[in-house]
Amino acid sequence: MALTPTTNRQTWSTGCLGPSGTWEFSLPVVAGDACELSLRAADGGTANVDRVLEVVGVASNDDCGRASRLDFTSAATATRTLRVRGCSVNAQGSFTLACRRMLSDPIFRNGSD
Repeated sequence: MALTPTTNRQTWSTGCLGPSGTWEFSLPVVAGDACELSLRAADGGTANVDRVLEVVGVASNDDCGRASRLDFTSAATATRTLRVRGCSVNAQGSFTLACRRMLSDPIFRNGSD
């Protein structure tokens, strides 16, 4: 599934993860883009069991228990792979992923106002 990060938060409810299951998303980013990826309710996401968020080869996060969140800034223009997986074989259940592109300069929209 392809994600297209915009400055408006988007959510994807993809169903369930089974034992040792993984969902993968393609995430196109531009050098300097900052993205927020979250399973936290406060950000529009959900997770009923402990999940790990990972941008393959870039960053991962599992320090929020069920409500993992990952903010990262892309060093290059590329299509990254985002993984959502359970933290163990017993971590079966559903999730909703929230994603948005964060502007580093919201007043001038990074120089293109």
